[in-house]
Amino acid sequence: MNRNLLKIIAFVSMVIDHVGSYLLDNNIVFRIIGRLAFPIFAYFIAEGMKFTRNRKRYILLLFLFACISQVPYMLLSERFKLNVLFTFLLAILFILIIEKFMKMENQKNLAKMIGFMILILSMFIACLIVGDVLQYIEYGTLGIMLVVVFYFAKTPLNMILAALVLILMVLKRLLFMDFLISLNNVFQIFSLASIILIAVYNHKKGKMNLKYLFYVGYPAHLLLIWIITLFI
Repeated sequence: MNRNLLKIIAFVSMVIDHVGSYLLDNNIVFRIIGRLAFPIFAYFIAEGMKFTRNRKRYILLLFLFACISQVPYMLLSERFKLNVLFTFLLAILFILIIEKFMKMENQKNLAKMIGFMILILSMFIACLIVGDVLQYIEYGTLGIMLVVVFYFAKTPLNMILAALVLILMVLKRLLFMDFLISLNNVFQIFSLASIILIAVYNHKKGKMNLKYLFYVGYPAHLLLIWIITLFI
């Protein structure tokens, strides 16, 4: 499966998810299909950081569209929360901090690995026991950690760790939300299906140039759905 096909699957999944959420009264089938989107986009954000020729331009572009997307996102969701592009920006910041730590000359490789694992585990524990410290950002702490895992871990370990993060995201919902609300969010487990799609990704681009599909399509589809809600 090439990059273009995987991006199209993620984008269509995202649109279906938001249609199900905002136009079809939280339709369960649409929401299940929508679970594919976030992990795939998280993977491509990590891949983008690995292979981009200009990291500053990459980050600035993401920040620009994060700001553009915030208006339709808040209009549609009717709540104060930062959209998923800000989640990805924070993940990138976390990656840069970890990279700086790992490049410190006075650190042994073992010490670097131990420090990295302690940092990861600390965030997991804080999220599961204390509560999500980034609750006003879409997908919160674990969403950020998913991007970090995709960036640093190598195949097939990254698939296992990514699946662990997704499972923890489901457990967080089950442990810290009202019982009935939690039951309605059990469908989050279907996000694990995205790991299968990522695993069969062949790292080839494909014929079309879909570089800006998510950047432009994300705020555009939110705005369109919000306009539709005004007439129904």
